[in-house]
Amino acid sequence: MKKIELSENFTYGKLIVYALPSILNMLVSISFQMVDGYFVSNLLGVSAFAAVNLVMPLCVVMFALGLMFGTGSSAVAARYLGSGEEQKAREIFSCAVVFMIVVGLILGGILVLLMPAVGRMVGASVHSLDDCVIYGRWVAAFLFAFIITYGFQSLWVTAGKAWLGTVIAVINGAMNAVLDWVFMVPLKMGVTGAALATSLAALTGMIITLVYFARPNSSSLRLAIPKLRSFREMGAVCFNGASEMVDSVSGNLTQMVVNGQLMRFYGETGVAAMSVFGYIASVFLSISYGFSNAIITIAGYKVGEKKKQEIHELLRRSTVLQILTGAVMGVLCWLLAKPIATLYVGYDEATLGLAVKVLKISSVACLLYGFDTFCGAFFTGLGDGLGSIIIAFTLSLAAPVGFVLLLPAVWGAEAIWYLYPVFTLATAILCAGMLKWRYPAWMRQLEKNGWNIDTKD
Repeated sequence: MKKIELSENFTYGKLIVYALPSILNMLVSISFQMVDGYFVSNLLGVSAFAAVNLVMPLCVVMFALGLMFGTGSSAVAARYLGSGEEQKAREIFSCAVVFMIVVGLILGGILVLLMPAVGRMVGASVHSLDDCVIYGRWVAAFLFAFIITYGFQSLWVTAGKAWLGTVIAVINGAMNAVLDWVFMVPLKMGVTGAALATSLAALTGMIITLVYFARPNSSSLRLAIPKLRSFREMGAVCFNGASEMVDSVSGNLTQMVVNGQLMRFYGETGVAAMSVFGYIASVFLSISYGFSNAIITIAGYKVGEKKKQEIHELLRRSTVLQILTGAVMGVLCWLLAKPIATLYVGYDEATLGLAVKVLKISSVACLLYGFDTFCGAFFTGLGDGLGSIIIAFTLSLAAPVGFVLLLPAVWGAEAIWYLYPVFTLATAILCAGMLKWRYPAWMRQLEKNGWNIDTKD
């Protein structure tokens, strides 16, 4: 297959082919959680399954720092590549890697110490607290590796080696599944085995990735000694990539609030049932994230080339693909509700019935699920960090948290199952407004400034 260059005009087919490696990379990454969930649920039961899913949203909040550094540096590096400044692109890339490792080590150490308090904060009961702390501590100890893994989901695309990133992700996923079985079945290590398998797989992927970029390679990027100017630009990098981090953070903070409400009304059974949909939603959202990672790089490159018409076409075609994908996802979620629920909680009749109900109700949300992620990524690629943050924070945190508190208060506990369809529709409407009014205004500002986004060299 002929390699698609960023300088090309992206048709529907080229968009799909270019984004496919990034999508597969994201799907493999989310498989870590899904495999852990399968083994924990079927081998240890509903309480342990709920424990893992109570602490995992907080862990993913930390992982999302990788999205900030990765997508932010990808957009900046892509613009440098588009304008022919390859050395600057490498320096920004290297500086982002340093920041990801240092931040991961510091925050990971803090979380290891505070995990018992964290377990109580996320709502773990006396039945699930120990498992919650054990799983959380192991993941926190390897936080730096998870941040690197998340960060490179977009950096592999910018480097022009998306397929290589996918291959490494597949190796990590397979390693995670094998180690899950080894640690939890023959060795009977319980929740510790699940957490250790996931952590070792992430560490392996990080080592392979850094070794590749530390050596001479054929990609657009390579690790280099960053100059002072690169560190000065990290503020802009973080600001520009903050929307992707805020989007992920807000989604997982929302899940923590949802879990708190579920524990209040339904206990571990409610958390387990919603977690089944959470895994499926993560699959669908991973497709949107993978597609969005590609859009960030393409849009950033087109800004560097100053090609206004191609940016307009990119938005139109990407929106069509996003809507069509959502329609397919919604239908699949409805049709496969019972088989999916049986895979995770088929051993418990009450939890199974509730999980099937949640999947069918929430399948409507899949029609527009991830649209806000795509919109935020598009603004990130254009260099409009503020527009991205507005979408990510307002639409992915304020709206869903408001609804999760409002719906049960007004219509009773049963209304919580309608959370995802309601807030997904609301966020889609608001995103459409951002594209209608803020996008044209930002393009006019770009042209007025001579397509210059950064004020610093």
